[in-house]
Amino acid sequence: MRAITVSSYGASPSVTELPTPQAEPGQVLIATQAFGMNPMDMQIANGGWQDQVPTQFPIVLGADLAGTVREDAPLARIPADLDPVIAAALPTVGVTAMQIAESLAPLDGKIVLIVGAAGATGRCRAHHPARAGRKPKIGRSREGRRGSWRSAGYVTASAHRCRARPPHLTKLNS
Repeated sequence: MRAITVSSYGASPSVTELPTPQAEPGQVLIATQAFGMNPMDMQIANGGWQDQVPTQFPIVLGADLAGTVREDAPLARIPADLDPVIAAALPTVGVTAMQIAESLAPLDGKIVLIVGAAGATGRCRAHHPARAGRKPKIGRSREGRRGSWRSAGYVTASAHRCRARPPHLTKLNS
């Protein structure tokens, strides 16, 4: 099998041919079609988690993946119309967005401001209030990106810089 690996902490990731793994009891073997790399993968590769995550080299990077389970198992299924590359990119950003949504107080009747809505987690987060019938207000949207948000029914806000922090934000952050 081919995998993106590092041969030691701090080494550059590279494509490596490895023997096909065998599923242990309680595990499944997945023929991977696409995978995603996240900041945590690079932290692990650079040794940032070596005290918490013991490992052997080479380290295989990219735990977010989409593929075909070689044996029937109770795993999430990819909808037929979803590209495996998109499916592989969703687990970390999608779960992060969901955890943010679940940590907030109920949003009924409120305007939601999402800073960083054009990023992967922000885009996933923007869809949570929309699915519940509310339209979030998207903050710091560049002119070139506003069209896609408006066509989806969102309100957009202009990006502008402020030199002095408004008093109400100073109180929130102190």
